[in-house]
Amino acid sequence: MPDLVVITETALPWSKWADQVVAADPTRHAKVQILNGSTPATIVAAYKRAIGRAGAGGTVIVSVGHGIPSDVSKDDGMFELGPAGSFKVGGRNALLVGDPPPSHASGPLVFHATQVFYADSPPPPYRSREADDKASGTPSANRRLANWKAYSDIAAAFKAQRLAVIVMLTCRIASSTGMIRRVAQQWGSPILGYTRRVAGLEIGGRARVFLLGDPPGTYYQWPNTTNTPANETFYPISRDSVQVNP
Repeated sequence: MPDLVVITETALPWSKWADQVVAADPTRHAKVQILNGSTPATIVAAYKRAIGRAGAGGTVIVSVGHGIPSDVSKDDGMFELGPAGSFKVGGRNALLVGDPPPSHASGPLVFHATQVFYADSPPPPYRSREADDKASGTPSANRRLANWKAYSDIAAAFKAQRLAVIVMLTCRIASSTGMIRRVAQQWGSPILGYTRRVAGLEIGGRARVFLLGDPPGTYYQWPNTTNTPANETFYPISRDSVQVNP
């Protein structure tokens, strides 16, 4: 029977919210924690445990970090597969670990573990980043290849299980439609994301996850607000949530 599993960081209020989700239905709900500073191998193992626990047709909620869309391209953006920046995944033009910084950087530079188009080949005579790194063989190239292998292992685990949905509790990432569509294709399951920021807050001793800016309300005021007691034990369902299919 398919289950619901939360992949969670250990920080509050997110870990407390995951505990409440499990307590709401202990026989069908579970959580898998990822510690700050975890290695790619540890992160892969956590995802495999969660996916296996959810089972075919189940639901996995990814609640481990941030998401940022791009104002320039729908193929760009960033989401995290591990907490505290331990595994950043970028879009088409993401800077990767070991890349030389651009000569005219306009702001703080963010280096990503990998990017979702890493193995996709552009039109000739260009090659994919993966092909370039395989030809290079430098320590930085080998590190990027290892990070891509970790991402690919997670993608393969998702694809083999064929979940009902993967919920990404990452802010506004659904606005990066090109990037998330590529992820859905690689993971082989629908992905539910949000076009607004996702907030976590303790209210009256209970953790609640909702879309930032929604006023407090009752169960019966959904879908006009996600800031209700219903979202103390379930992920937000909103007009600002978007499901992207493979």
